[in-house]
Amino acid sequence: MLLDYGTTCFPPLGFSLEEGPRRFTGLHGAAFLGITQIFAAVLRMKEWDVNVRDSIKSVPFSDSMQDFLRQFDGLGRFGTVYGRTPLLWAAERGHEKVVKMLLAREDVDLGLASTGWTPLSLAAKYGHEGIVKMLLERENVDPNQADIRHGRTPLSCAAGRGHEGVVKMLLDWDNVDPDHADVYGRTPLSWAAECGHEGVVKMLLDRDNVNPDHVDTKYGRTPLSWAVLRGCEGVVRILSEAGRLAQERQVTGAKRRFSEAEMSAPTFQGPEAKLYHHGSPLESP
Repeated sequence: MLLDYGTTCFPPLGFSLEEGPRRFTGLHGAAFLGITQIFAAVLRMKEWDVNVRDSIKSVPFSDSMQDFLRQFDGLGRFGTVYGRTPLLWAAERGHEKVVKMLLAREDVDLGLASTGWTPLSLAAKYGHEGIVKMLLERENVDPNQADIRHGRTPLSCAAGRGHEGVVKMLLDWDNVDPDHADVYGRTPLSWAAECGHEGVVKMLLDRDNVNPDHVDTKYGRTPLSWAVLRGCEGVVRILSEAGRLAQERQVTGAKRRFSEAEMSAPTFQGPEAKLYHHGSPLESP
């Protein structure tokens, strides 16, 4: 059954029972299931296009089908297929060995689904640390690649879901932008603050290039106001303390600069001193 191109029916994949699934191959099915031995066997049985994308059609499921789908992480009442490759399915579902087998192939495509999700963003979103590590080690993977619809990066997805291990892994990467704003103007810190993920908030605040007072463009809220709105008391305390410390640093810095300016000022006596202290030119008229 898995070898029949385009005829295998997997319930959470948004197909019409009258028309059948579209472009969902046996390789897609094996990658989705993540049974390593089956995937390896299917991969050897014929020449597959490992980069073929499945259907992107959405159809409403019946009530009974929705009940069945609840075991698949709440995929919703519409079975939307996002034009995914087998690699994208395996990355989302957390099947490390399947991902490793696909990455071993020279012809595998690390590109986007039709909505702009990458294997890295899907793995980060669902907290699959092993897969995130494998993908970050690839030279042709952009850790800042945002999805097309919402503009969220892998870091934003992981931060919003509280996956501390993935967040740390991404922040340790030199070229990751920790303050990237999505299409709503929301940063990883904004999402983490709203969702009450204290550990992630602390990690982001440790970065010098994260603005804790960033105001999003859609709702006009800062991370602190999001935390207050959602009643995330721990995050409110963390952000409030961070704000107080930032103000103290600004005051201390201003005092230090003023003191340094005073110490470096020239010393004059007599008429020249009067002219200098009144802000007049040193040269007599």
